[in-house]
Amino acid sequence: MAIITTAEVKTILQISGSTKDTYIDAMIPIMQDYITDYCNDVFLNEDIYIDGATFSFSSRTVSDSDSGFVTAGFVSGMDIFIDGSDSNDGLYSLNTASAGSLTTTSTAPVSRVFVAEDAGANLTIYHVQFPQALKMACANMIGYQMSRQNLENVSSERVGDYSVSYADVAGEYPSNILSTLKHYKRPSFA
Repeated sequence: MAIITTAEVKTILQISGSTKDTYIDAMIPIMQDYITDYCNDVFLNEDIYIDGATFSFSSRTVSDSDSGFVTAGFVSGMDIFIDGSDSNDGLYSLNTASAGSLTTTSTAPVSRVFVAEDAGANLTIYHVQFPQALKMACANMIGYQMSRQNLENVSSERVGDYSVSYADVAGEYPSNILSTLKHYKRPSFA
């Protein structure tokens, strides 16, 4: 499950109807990536993980020839983070989990397909568990983006000898939104 659902965003932002659903669906994984990058944290639950060299990838499935996924604690609906693969590192949402396979979701907001990869590399698959408090920040970031959709980003304008300046909209959010993330921010050592 993603950091937040479309229904939760709509509840927090007090949006009724479905006209914004597609936009919200598209924004959830973008905001999720922004939050994990900003916080320098993928929010791994290190109590639920599995590592080894018995995993292979195809389309939407990770297979384990040792059939250890359920024993390790993986269940349908959870988010996972893959680390150490050749091409499939990153965050995924599970549709189903069984002893020998994990199948990712094919629906928005988090829908990614694996690159085919044979077993052999030693990698780790973790359960991802986002703190509930991040839902508010994520919803507010989406609300902020919705409010800016139709703005031309003009920061100043002069009529005599016409001049115009455009605001820098490089993706920074207001301090009241970012301050809710500071508690979760980890130091970065580059």
